[in-house]
Parts: sequence; C-alpha cells; structure tokens
Amino acid sequence: AADIVLTDDNFATIEKAIEEGRGVYENIKKSVIFLLSSNFGEIMTMFTAILCMFPSPLKASHILWINLITDSLPALALGTDVNDGERLMEEEPRRPSESLFSRGGLTCTVFYGVLIAVISLAAFLKLPVISLAATGKQITMQALGAALREDDMLARSQTYAFTVLGLSQLFHAVGMRDV
Repeated sequence: AADIVLTDDNFATIEKAIEEGRGVYENIKKSVIFLLSSNFGEIMTMFTAILCMFPSPLKASHILWINLITDSLPALALGTDVNDGERLMEEEPRRPSESLFSRGGLTCTVFYGVLIAVISLAAFLKLPVISLAATGKQITMQALGAALREDDMLARSQTYAFTVLGLSQLFHAVGMRDV
C-alpha cells in the first residue's frame, strides 16, 4: 500500500499535487475558523445579554437566518477560495499532528468572536442608551433592562442587533480570505 501513486514520471505532477493539497487545507482551515468565530460571536452576544439580565438580543428566527445564510454561504465561498500557491509552497510542511488552531487559529477565533459580540451588543444597546440620555435618566444596567422591556424598543433593538451581527459576519468572511 502506498500513500501516493504516480501515474506519470513527471516530478512537476508531485509538486502540483502538494500545492493543491496545501491550498485545500488552507481553505478548510479558513472555513472552519470563520464558522467557529462567527458562532462564538453569536453565543457570546446571547450569553452576555443573559448575564446582564437583558431580553434576548436575537429572536429564534434571527439566529436561524444568520446560521443558514450569513454563516453557511460565506463558509462555502471560503472553501473554494483561490490561494497563493507560490506562498504556500515556500512554507515548511506542517506536521500531521498539527492542530487546526495552531499558527494563530485559536487567537483569530476568539478575537473575532469577541469583536462580533461587542459590536452586536453595542448595536442592541444603542437605542436604549439614546432614549435614556434624551430623557436625562441615568444609564444603568437596570435602566437599560427596563427600557428593553418595552415592546417597541425591544423590537427595534433586536433589529439593530440582527442587522449588525449579520453584516459583521459578512465583513468577517471577506477578511478571512487573507488569513
């Protein structure tokens, strides 16, 4: 049994196969890190809101839409991304035991997940903060929670959070092309 079978005697075929394999691995890594960081951002958004005793920043339909559209389609696009073959061939071969999160993958996942969560929560809290400031009330966690319990305010704030979360994931997908 062989790890590789050559059907011709051209060394360039081996080099091209290695380049293609490294490109496939890079695309898989980009897709997985994108999906994990995006979903981590969603989880952190919801978890932080729960910790602060705020209403949910996202409805179930929002989460479904984000997971079906702004997660899966960009991840598929990242999976077919064209790589710089020359740059990939200049790198040392990776060890078979090397983790997907090595070479900055874990840092990227956590950083972008937290960034997406912070931006989404800021969008969620924007209207209540503006409303409290306009009425001269002090901006506290309790005051924000009370403002978010008003149906109109909650619906508008959820719309902001949903829109910003979806767009931030799309921008994140574009940025992942260069990782």
